[in-house]
Amino acid sequence: MLLVWGLYSLLAYLLGLLLVAVLQYAKGPVAPAADAVLLVIAHPDDESMFFVPTILLQSNISILCLSNGDYDGLGIVRESELQRASEHFGI
Repeated sequence: MLLVWGLYSLLAYLLGLLLVAVLQYAKGPVAPAADAVLLVIAHPDDESMFFVPTILLQSNISILCLSNGDYDGLGIVRESELQRASEHFGI
């Protein structure tokens, strides 16, 4: 199960990189960069699955996660995954 989620996260990350590359070559900026961004997510892994382009395009971003994803008793593992993803993105 964790392998499947890991593969989904990797796929989302790669698609985010592709989207960022495409947006960099598009005409004009997609949105002006903010001084600071607070990304509010419901669960760990939402940042990797849905918000990679936003994270990569912003230089000053913080994440507020509203749960630890303990539905299957994996809250500690998912917290650790969120921490590692944040470190990977430089957050």
